[in-house]
Amino acid sequence: MGLRAALYGLVLLSVLSLGCCLTEGPCGPGRFLNGTGINSRCCSLHALGKAHTTRDCECIQPEYHCADPECGTCKYHPCPPGTEVQPEGKLKYGFTCVSCAAGTFSQDRQGRCKPWADCGQFGFLTMFPGNKTHNAVCLPGPLPMELHSQLTTILLAVASCILVLTTVQLGLHIWKLRQQPMWPQETQPLLEVPPPPTEDTSSCQFPEEERGEQLEEKGRRGEQWV
Repeated sequence: MGLRAALYGLVLLSVLSLGCCLTEGPCGPGRFLNGTGINSRCCSLHALGKAHTTRDCECIQPEYHCADPECGTCKYHPCPPGTEVQPEGKLKYGFTCVSCAAGTFSQDRQGRCKPWADCGQFGFLTMFPGNKTHNAVCLPGPLPMELHSQLTTILLAVASCILVLTTVQLGLHIWKLRQQPMWPQETQPLLEVPPPPTEDTSSCQFPEEERGEQLEEKGRRGEQWV
């Protein structure tokens, strides 16, 4: 019984994976890949097993389009930016390039116009509305009221903390300056005056008259000894 349940589960997983690959392949959900190389085409599932038409299939190679109404092959036909390819003729099938419709654009040569981005759908602001060759450019819209109020509260709290810290630091600096000793202005110049130089008594010299008398006395004493 357990083995049979396991086999049933395995088969179910295989079917689900096959369906996933069928709907979520390179062509996206609801479409399947048909053909190879330049003739690779994405066709809708309701055309599976039936005759394909250009409405059911689309060539996936850049600048290639269905070469016949049944889209059995693909044909190269580029179109300038701002235009898209449009098939024409029945007996003699061909293409022509026409301008993109309002609200669509084409910025390459693939010949397929795509709709502009809807900025308002995602709550964005439209910076550039778009034209035939460029898509619309969106900008983030204004913040919700709840988020805006929270951001304002946070900014006010940070500013208050910075103000308190600055006030405390300034008060500490003033307190340190008051604690330092201050000399009066009258006594400060006296402290800076250098002390007078000391007199050297050994270098004192006698006047010239006294020196002359001393020399005469020495001369007389010398004569007496002679």
